[in-house]
Amino acid sequence: DTLKAYTLANDKCFKIAIDEGNYTEQQFAKKAGEVLKIEMDEQYTPAVDKVRLTKAAIGAAAASQYYAPTANDAYGDVLKMSACLDEAKAPITGRVLFVTPTFYNNIKKEITTTVNASEYNGKLLGKGFVGELDGTAVVKVPSSYFPTNTSAIMLHRDALLGANKIKNVKILDDSELVDGKVIKGRFIFDAFVLDAKKKAVAAIGTGSLS
Repeated sequence: DTLKAYTLANDKCFKIAIDEGNYTEQQFAKKAGEVLKIEMDEQYTPAVDKVRLTKAAIGAAAASQYYAPTANDAYGDVLKMSACLDEAKAPITGRVLFVTPTFYNNIKKEITTTVNASEYNGKLLGKGFVGELDGTAVVKVPSSYFPTNTSAIMLHRDALLGANKIKNVKILDDSELVDGKVIKGRFIFDAFVLDAKKKAVAAIGTGSLS
């Protein structure tokens, strides 16, 4: 066993006030619980996803498993990443392939020209996420979630540690500053590729990561 200290670099918070007058005039449309869900879905979750994907790509680069894309061979690039995880003895179960929409479309275009097109199309679209490719779950993610120049990341779930030190949300009904409700949130989080499993992460991209 080894002991390693990790510093969580992301400390985020939000505060949203729902004025009672506006709430009433807008036919009670701004319900605190619904506003909180929107904040979590549209702000917090994407922020966490961006951090985790960035750290995964940096981890792949550190392990010399960050590869330039091959022209007109996105599926070949998937096989290249998969081979890295195979060599690291990472189990098939638990692998996830995160791709940009463009990379995903390139895979689809290439697969439709293969002999086994119908088989692969069914797996890509047939279950979970956006599908499955060669036993690996495929997750299509907006390109803005990826670090610059990165188009695909494959990892085993055990290789990436998603750490949350504080995840706290409150809905206050009795704020002295607002005639209405106040929604507050505070999050301290980060992500790390574990040293013992760093070879179970690979990525496709060009240039420097940012």
